[in-house]
Amino acid sequence: MANVRLHSGQSAVEVVILPAGDNLAVTVIDGGVGFDVDAVPEDRMGIKLSVRNRIESVGGSIRIWSDTGQGTAVMLQLPVSGGGDA
Repeated sequence: MANVRLHSGQSAVEVVILPAGDNLAVTVIDGGVGFDVDAVPEDRMGIKLSVRNRIESVGGSIRIWSDTGQGTAVMLQLPVSGGGDA
């Protein structure tokens, strides 16, 4: 959500959290300026590396949809831990 505040030009964000099989899906959507996902340089540390590495290190995945002028949606899928106390 820090990226929304810093880069989208928006002060509001929609967060949707839903079960998805053995995963928990968390989707963050903004109506901001958007960006070309494929044009982000490989050495940038934001969503492409930092967030992706953290999510994948626990067995999850990330998908990003964005287009200039159309906003951005980021979906994180995280495995639900099968044990422990809530």
